Amino acid sequence: QGALDVHIFDIARIEALAGPQGTLYGASSQAGTIRIITNKPDLSGTYGEVNLEVNKVAHGDWGYSGEGFVNLPVSSNVAARVVGWYRRDGGWIDNIAGELEMTEHAPFGGPTGNTMILDNADLAEDDSWAQGQCEAMGQTLAQGLTARSVRSVSELLHSTRERQHSLREERSRARDALKGLINRMLQELGELGQHTDRFSDSVGKYATVIEQADSLESLAGVVREMVEESRSVQSLVQTTQGRLREEHDRAAQLAERVEQLEGELRKLSSEVQTDQLTQIANRRGLIATFETERAKLERDPKPLALALLDIDNFKKLNDNLGHAAGDEALKSLAARVSGLLRPGDKVGRWGGEEFVLILPEAPLEEAQAVLLRLQRSLSASLFMHEGRDVFVTFSAGVTLFRAGETMEQALDRADEALYEAKRTGKNRACVA
Repeated sequence: QGALDVHIFDIARIEALAGPQGTLYGASSQAGTIRIITNKPDLSGTYGEVNLEVNKVAHGDWGYSGEGFVNLPVSSNVAARVVGWYRRDGGWIDNIAGELEMTEHAPFGGPTGNTMILDNADLAEDDSWAQGQCEAMGQTLAQGLTARSVRSVSELLHSTRERQHSLREERSRARDALKGLINRMLQELGELGQHTDRFSDSVGKYATVIEQADSLESLAGVVREMVEESRSVQSLVQTTQGRLREEHDRAAQLAERVEQLEGELRKLSSEVQTDQLTQIANRRGLIATFETERAKLERDPKPLALALLDIDNFKKLNDNLGHAAGDEALKSLAARVSGLLRPGDKVGRWGGEEFVLILPEAPLEEAQAVLLRLQRSLSASLFMHEGRDVFVTFSAGVTLFRAGETMEQALDRADEALYEAKRTGKNRACVA
């Protein structure tokens, strides 16, 4: 039996099961098996998604692919979800520098409209920077390959590439300015050298005239010319020295700035823990907080609750009001939640429209009460857009951390509760 041609689309998550397991190939799998969990049929409405791609391979042929799904509620308690795809390869390419386009999909609907183009040539210049990114992505995927972790890696690549591009542009400008300054210094030194060469030639001529002089009057004229030319050269040397000192100081500043920018590039992948849009913790900041809380639990075991929040109908908000309004919703929700949490609680943006709450010393019932209080606070409008109130709700899943598990494993459980909250009407908080 040949290998199965499995195509992954409309997927919820991928689970790695410990072997040996019975698989599609029989009961001979000794290394475990992979289970692909697709999105479940949804009773909330009829919707679908279609992705089309056309490509051309150098020295090859045209290739294309089409894939899509349709969600169809059949009755009040029955729904069907149909997924299909077709692909034709035009050839293959080597693993060389180029571009890869990735489209982000919302977990409860169609594509979000956020398309990312990654240029791996840009990511390959600085080995230490690329190594830091690979470590961060490796840590993410090592927690478990789920749709959420894949989205997190995509967003990490997008945000860090933008920041790296900005730093590299500034570094390039500083380098160009430094090169221009050095060229001007060399030019001025060359001009000074030409003047001193001419003065040296003049001194030789004056010596010849002095040897041939037959009167004091002729000697006096030669001496006056020598003094005037000496003063001119001395003034030029002093002026050039002053400019060279200034340019040397400026060159030292530029060199220091170039070194500083290169240091920022090297540290970028390990130091940034704040989401640039919402100004709350990003995924890396949340992981750091979780590790701190987990270390506390080893000394003093107490409940630690983790909640996963997802804005309801976020794609619809983006489609109807625009992405600027979607960004404002993310920022406003982050500010609203931050202002209502208990001291010691932590909120961060996990990715897209998903947020994570870390609630130390919170039993499950208390954690759920925190979420319900946050949801009630959204009964008032969240922000104004073009003179109109905009109301936003979120669904949430909450769970308690279990000793020995990773943060990703706990969030997978919260994700299942979140899915239940979405499935049963949204604007709810379910427990797992």
